[in-house]
Amino acid sequence: MMKNNLELDKPQKFVVVETEKGVLLRSDSSVKFHKDIVEKMKNEGVEIISIKGGAKIKIEDKNIYVWDKSGVYGEVSFPEVLEILNKDFPGREVLNYEPAV
Repeated sequence: MMKNNLELDKPQKFVVVETEKGVLLRSDSSVKFHKDIVEKMKNEGVEIISIKGGAKIKIEDKNIYVWDKSGVYGEVSFPEVLEILNKDFPGREVLNYEPAV
């Protein structure tokens, strides 16, 4: 399975996609729209079977915040995101709301 590419301490958009190799959460702090992440993935040769939704994410030392939804791809399943993040970031609490500024 492909590794997720999350950046620490940066709010960023992400999408969850199903590929031939499994479910992948892909983020990018430089894009304006969720569809830009999908386009980058396609340009990298990732064969996407389905797009499961999108949201925003910020990873801090002890917490991971997941909030909002994609205007194009809709809301992502929080339990599915929780499963992915718990594998990649054990020991951090995943919260389903926007972090305080």
